[in-house]
Amino acid sequence: MVKVSDIDANTIAEYLHIDATDPLIPGLYRAAIGYATSYTGRTEEELDLFEDMYIAILILCSDFYDQRTEHTDKPKNNNVVNTILSLHSVNLLPRQEVEA
Repeated sequence: MVKVSDIDANTIAEYLHIDATDPLIPGLYRAAIGYATSYTGRTEEELDLFEDMYIAILILCSDFYDQRTEHTDKPKNNNVVNTILSLHSVNLLPRQEVEA
């Protein structure tokens, strides 16, 4: 099983067809992780539980890289990524109160 935590600079560089030493790679990865955790309400560790999150993170890195110089008044959302993230989202689910 592939996991989000398996993604490294070389994986991202190969996916984007860029040099692995590109200084944008760490930022792309952190932004993709931040987006995924905010969207789903899951922790970074929980993203590893879902194999499809691996490709969602790579697609997000690609989208962020491709749109780095694009100026637009409307945000672009990748339907594949949003579908994957929505499958694992817990943000809108009621949480049970835990007694201390």
